Amino acid sequence: MIITVELLLLSFILPFTLAQFSTSGCGDTKGCVLSPQGCQASSCLRAFTYSRVNSTVLEMELMARTPYATDGFVAVGFSRDTFMGDDTVTQCASFNGGPYQGSLSYNPGKSNVRLEAPQYIQDEILQTVEARYENGKVYCRLRQQLRPSGNLPPNQVQSLDSSFYILMATGRTANNALEPHNFNRNSDEFPFSTAQPINLLQYSQREAPLGVDLGGMNGTSLGPNAVPSAQIDAPESDYVFTLVKVHAILMVLAWMIFITISLLFTRYLRGNWPNTTIFGLHLWFHIHRTLNIIGIAAMIAGFVCIFIARDWQWKGPKGNQSQELNREWPSVHAMLGLLACVVAWAQPIGAIFRCDPHAKLRFIFHIVHGFFGFGAWVMAAAAIMIACVHFDPRFLNRDAALGLFIAFLCVIGLTMIGNEFLTVYQWWQRRHTVVSSDMEMIQVNGKTHVTVSPENRKINRIRLVIFVFASLVSIGTAVAISAMLGTVKPPLQ
Repeated sequence: MIITVELLLLSFILPFTLAQFSTSGCGDTKGCVLSPQGCQASSCLRAFTYSRVNSTVLEMELMARTPYATDGFVAVGFSRDTFMGDDTVTQCASFNGGPYQGSLSYNPGKSNVRLEAPQYIQDEILQTVEARYENGKVYCRLRQQLRPSGNLPPNQVQSLDSSFYILMATGRTANNALEPHNFNRNSDEFPFSTAQPINLLQYSQREAPLGVDLGGMNGTSLGPNAVPSAQIDAPESDYVFTLVKVHAILMVLAWMIFITISLLFTRYLRGNWPNTTIFGLHLWFHIHRTLNIIGIAAMIAGFVCIFIARDWQWKGPKGNQSQELNREWPSVHAMLGLLACVVAWAQPIGAIFRCDPHAKLRFIFHIVHGFFGFGAWVMAAAAIMIACVHFDPRFLNRDAALGLFIAFLCVIGLTMIGNEFLTVYQWWQRRHTVVSSDMEMIQVNGKTHVTVSPENRKINRIRLVIFVFASLVSIGTAVAISAMLGTVKPPLQ
């Protein structure tokens, strides 16, 4: 009977003796990253605190609201920038229905990988002091070595004795791994990062940081000279989000409208108005040059927008980052986009040095110019396709944008195939008859006049109808995709 009473008392007292998450030490004995910023312990959606236990150990608290009593996680990433990739990750997670506890992983790119070091080494690096799930919240208090033992690769477990941007995410687990986090920017579960890097050694459990006046501290209120909780921010501010949006719209309009129509007109409609010239140049050349200039101007503006948004830093493949990150879709998108733009910009420069139209080797220029022009268009199409498939948050309706772009590719592809078939047909006809060939005559005034045969005139009309339809599809799909890019709302701050 006495034992029963003692057990009942213990079960009643124990929850109150367990450490509870509190913001009372923020800016005093621990640093705090809180979401929403400035929240109290009871109202915080997510929180991360850090303080030095001694010269070799960092104590962390991870807390988050989550509906997952098991098979969930709250994770903090230690990053050199505000983006996922090449990060050390410490998580409080439940796997396969087990209890929550601390564990280690890393982000080689835009994915997460569990640390595969021997368990005894992981236990030396990270210790779970306390972990529990109650009242819809998961809480972990962990202690991690500042300089990890075991000679592990630095891209998997970094030393924490320096400054890092703090990335924080929540979600579910499956198959002993963290599942991808929520990608809805307006969701409370969308990950965030600190706006500035944080010095993890700044706070000690035994003394306040240098330069802090503790006289103003009272409960959870911060005095005028106290260090406040770390600023939190979405991965992109409204300004950056708008720049990326403008970049995407400009590139879509440039490649799907101006470059596409220029390519089709130049390739297939040269013979439609052979005697129409403006300032001594054929109509097709004026349209080709004008559309390309507009498209290249839009590309340059979009190029500048994305580099401003990324602080003039290259986010594509680099020699000093992991292969996994180099193979991620954002890196591939950046490289394809850069190559497409560079080749497009080089086209008019190469055209300046082309030989005379009547030169014997002029055909070489036509082959090279056409090959690189079409190659640039293919690379741009691939970059846009990657965006439609993998950059869901950028679109108001990603599935609709993807469907529209596939329709655009199908129509343009069929347009090219159909016109090439007509070109082969005309060539075949010229081999077997002379009547169907066009006639070029030099008039008395020295001007050249081309008389188009009835057969070719008929084919030219067919080409024109196909071109008009393809152009309308190009304009319609590009404008619709641009609208889906332009109307998406920036993340909540």
